[in-house]
Amino acid sequence: MTKSIPEMAVETRLLYQRLAKMQIGDTMSYAALNELIGRDVRQEGRGNLRTATHACLNDGIVIATVRREGVKRLADVEFVGVGEKALDSTRRKARHAIRTMMTADLNSIPSDKRTRHAAVQSALGVVSMFSKEQTVAKIESKSDGAELPLAKTLEMFK
Repeated sequence: MTKSIPEMAVETRLLYQRLAKMQIGDTMSYAALNELIGRDVRQEGRGNLRTATHACLNDGIVIATVRREGVKRLADVEFVGVGEKALDSTRRKARHAIRTMMTADLNSIPSDKRTRHAAVQSALGVVSMFSKEQTVAKIESKSDGAELPLAKTLEMFK
């Protein structure tokens, strides 16, 4: 069902309307997307594409990028890959931030900022640990195919 979304730019609305019509498994090339809005969706039109894919997500339609090709409407079974990719990225970012923070001369940081520094570094350590494949496997082994409440998940690691 096509919706009129007046607060969207024309280009965004055109992309949204086209993406929302995609069937599960369908792909659309960057060239076709570019032609649809008259600009490159990987350059000046990337904001339009991002907003359109977010609007699709709000409608329960998951559109993902296919590197160097275009976009694809994902099937439910493919959502696991989206989560795994996010965990990998999160873990890498957390580890990089920890390494960066470890280079600080703590004696040159005021005590209130030093406390915050330590707290952030500890939180990043938790993020890094919980985004590891071994941690996910441990949670998976106890989940019986259902999402666990946070308290039960944390209990596994005491």
